[in-house]
Amino acid sequence: MAVSLLYQLYDVKRGADHIYTINPMEVEAAQSHGVDFTGYAYGGISGRVFNDHPPGAVPVFRLYQPELGDQLYTSNPIERWTAIHNLLYRDEGVAFYLYPTYFHGTAPLFRLYRSGYVQPYAIGHFYTTSWPEAELAVRAFSYILEEIVGYMFR
Repeated sequence: MAVSLLYQLYDVKRGADHIYTINPMEVEAAQSHGVDFTGYAYGGISGRVFNDHPPGAVPVFRLYQPELGDQLYTSNPIERWTAIHNLLYRDEGVAFYLYPTYFHGTAPLFRLYRSGYVQPYAIGHFYTTSWPEAELAVRAFSYILEEIVGYMFR
């Protein structure tokens, strides 16, 4: 049961899109160059997640929609299928594993979404383990709280 740091990278141009990764190569590119080849900069550590499949954990899939520049993280296989086949997201595989329910010492990973009807240049998902940050995104930036993706360690 290997635990990895979950790093956050953010889109320098739009700021609305975030990548969450346990991949040291993605993190290294953002840290050493300021911005990596995809235009993302290093944003810090979000918490700790599993990089293998321990009992009771679920895979979290990472998908990318190039026209929107949006990253989608989901543990729901039906949502994953729909995003790939109906919404033209590219499947980037399993990003990491989370618990589907709360355990002592874990924090929820909130998923929020802002549509292009609000701000056409800032469509996308936003993820955070901070409830105050999620509330601020809803109140000040017109995000909608979609779900808790899963629970990870702080």
